[in-house]
Amino acid sequence: MPEPETASGSRPLKLGGLSLLLSALFLLLLLATPCTDARADQAGEVDRTILDAMQKSYELEKTEKAKEKPVAVPASRPGAPNAGRPRAAPPGGFSATKTAQLVKTCGNWQDKAGAVREARALLDAGADPNGNDPTTGSTALISAARAGNTELMVLLLDCGADVNAAGGSGDTALIEAARAKEPEAVALLLDRGANVHAANNDGETALEAAVCTEFADERDKSADCVTLLLKLGASPNAANRIGTTALMSAALDGNTKTMALLLEFGANLNAARGDGMTALMLAATDGEADAVRLLLNRGAAMQDGFGHPFVVLPSEQGWLLSIGRLSERPGTDAVLFVYGPLLSQGFKPSDAWASFGGPMERLGGKPLRTEKTQGWIIADPLGFLKRLAQAGRRLVLRLDSLDGQRASADFPLAGAKPAISAALAVAERQRGFR
Repeated sequence: MPEPETASGSRPLKLGGLSLLLSALFLLLLLATPCTDARADQAGEVDRTILDAMQKSYELEKTEKAKEKPVAVPASRPGAPNAGRPRAAPPGGFSATKTAQLVKTCGNWQDKAGAVREARALLDAGADPNGNDPTTGSTALISAARAGNTELMVLLLDCGADVNAAGGSGDTALIEAARAKEPEAVALLLDRGANVHAANNDGETALEAAVCTEFADERDKSADCVTLLLKLGASPNAANRIGTTALMSAALDGNTKTMALLLEFGANLNAARGDGMTALMLAATDGEADAVRLLLNRGAAMQDGFGHPFVVLPSEQGWLLSIGRLSERPGTDAVLFVYGPLLSQGFKPSDAWASFGGPMERLGGKPLRTEKTQGWIIADPLGFLKRLAQAGRRLVLRLDSLDGQRASADFPLAGAKPAISAALAVAERQRGFR
């Protein structure tokens, strides 16, 4: 690139390397010339003059270089945590007030571009990219990840934000991005070296956070996050503090797409929580018929974590029959019928009839109703199962609604009899029957 011209039209002289070369040559000529003592004194004065000129030339060149634009911080190397150059603390130290404002600003999901501008200004004003909010314990990166603001996340990471820093509840930026169902944020953090195995104070990892969905329209993004995490080494069988795995959480939500992904990557179909509940049992007790069908088709065991048998029968109408755990103690035995879709129609279990035995109450049933289930506590579950095993090709339950309407739930028994027989065999062995 050509040098800019001065007002007189000439180009400025480079005082650096050229001036040093000329000065050195002049000095050599003087030293090579024979001289008297007087001329030697004169030469010494000239030498000092030349050295002074060289020093001034060097200082001028150093000043000119200082005015040049500083070298940009290189982009972070994929997979290397904190590859961005850490921002040095200002002379007076980082500002706690600016840091708290930074964390709050980074959580602005409504105006992401504005959050980036404001965050850059706060960082320049002395905010600490690794500082914590005094109330929540969150860092700026955690807030930005929760908001899914990838541009802001890059800014913070390039300023030295710790990709694995945890907030007050132990949540890392990766866990928050997964919980928010933000696949682009998850991908960025994994690329920058986020620990895919990190867990919060409840033992929840990013994988389980990504699986849990509150709304059905979150499931596609949930599956995207789950895929990224599994491909980067997340354990499909990691459990939280009470033993819940990602597969159990997905089954409880009826999220069959994510369940299939987890099973593809080796999720344990029959893993049980500390209370013995399995993914199949959780899906059944929550009325998730599609999840139950998927688990049964994959070969889920008809027993809980303690080896107690149970039977689950999905019907073609989308209703679900769950014959609950048969424990060794008769007082805790129960049969629970689950009818998720019927709840919204106002049906009640008290007037139900079974096709093989008449009214449920006559069969020992005590009505039971929870938020998502209707059913009966059965005093003699083994006897009930035996009668069910002897029934015809199907079980038909008739229910009456509060306004007099009637509906029937039809459960095929032909394919279920092996499971019923197996449950009976296990239960009778536990009770000492032969």
